[in-house]
Parts: sequence; C-alpha cells; structure tokens
Amino acid sequence: MEPISILELLLPVSFGILAGLARFLDPLGAFAAAYFGVLTIWIQGIRYFLMLLLFFFFATVFTFVGVEYKRRVKVGEPERGRGINPVMGKGMLPCFFAIYGNLPLFVGSLSAALADTLATEVGVFHSRPRLILGLRRVNPGTRGAVSWLGGVGAVVGALLAGGFSVALLEAGRMILAVALVAGLTGSFLDSLLGASMPFLSKYEINVLSTLAGAGVGGLFILLGLA
Repeated sequence: MEPISILELLLPVSFGILAGLARFLDPLGAFAAAYFGVLTIWIQGIRYFLMLLLFFFFATVFTFVGVEYKRRVKVGEPERGRGINPVMGKGMLPCFFAIYGNLPLFVGSLSAALADTLATEVGVFHSRPRLILGLRRVNPGTRGAVSWLGGVGAVVGALLAGGFSVALLEAGRMILAVALVAGLTGSFLDSLLGASMPFLSKYEINVLSTLAGAGVGGLFILLGLA
C-alpha cells in the first residue's frame, strides 16, 4: 500500500462533487462514491478506480436515455439523483473486491452490476416483455420482466466490463468469459428474485445479483480457469 497523492485524492472527491452537482447522485450517494473511490485508489491504485468510474459512466448514460418515459413506468431514477441505497446495492461488492484485490471476483461482481443495469435501462423500451416465471405478458417496468432487448443490454454490459478489464487491468482473455457468464447470471438472478420474492427490495436484490456474479468469478478460480 503506497501513500496516496493529492492528485489521486482529488480525483474521486471531485467525481463525487460533480456527480452530486449534476444530480446524478444525491449528497449521501455522492459521499459514498467518493469515499469508496478514495479507499480503492489508496489500497489498489488508480486502475481499479477507473473501472468503477467506467461502470458509473455507462450506467449513467443508459439510465438517462429516455428518462422521462422511464419515470412514467416507474423505473427511472428520481430527479435528485441516485441515493445511498442504489450506490451500495450495485457498488458495494465491486468496491469491496477491488479493495481486496481479487480480479475474478471484482470483474464478476462488476459485470453482474453493469449487465443488470443495462438490461433494465434498455429492456424497458420493449413494449411487451414477459414475466420470467410463467412467461405471461406484462407491462414495461414490471419486476421480473424479461425481453430479448434486455438480454442484448445484459450482453453489452458484460462485454464492456470484460473488455475494459483486459485493457485497464491487463487481465487475460479468460476474464472475458468470467464477465460474460457473471453478467448473464447476475441479470437472470435479478429478474428471478424480482418476480419470485416481492418482499425483497430492489437494492437487496442488487446485492444478491452482484454476489452471484462474484460467485461465478470464484467458480472460475476453483476450476483453475482464472
């Protein structure tokens, strides 16, 4: 662990401030993002933080595409920005595994988070999705709804996580397989739990789906593939 420079300290702090001012995050969400960013850089260096930053960038871009429609179908983020619950729901485990420094677990959890986010943000534009249990037609934005469009979003999110892991973290190409399997697993589990366990909040489901993504990374380790 090396001492953190002023510039490295300013990067996550500035990110938190700007995300709050732009209303991408509310004040508590912005503080949490900046705090975990500082920890990540301090313990593991700038590259893992850049991966987390890219996750936030892609998640934000896709979240604010058609945001007024998404708010009408009750999947859009509030105007004040994401709060502490969504930040922790999808970001807690990737941050933890980044700080821990385990690449497959980190990529698995991050891929699950990004794949699920893009599946939701893209899939909501499908006019007639189906419930994952029973496959009956449901309205866009229904918990547990799935569609081919959401599936495309999940694959894109997983490949983005895997591709940038190869580029920024100098991971081997097998990490692409980790990212793809973890992303699809996490996205599938999110829909399954959303349909079958209404007593769970979407943030609790987010934690479980990112944990499943990390589990895929752990399985690749156990099999000697990563």
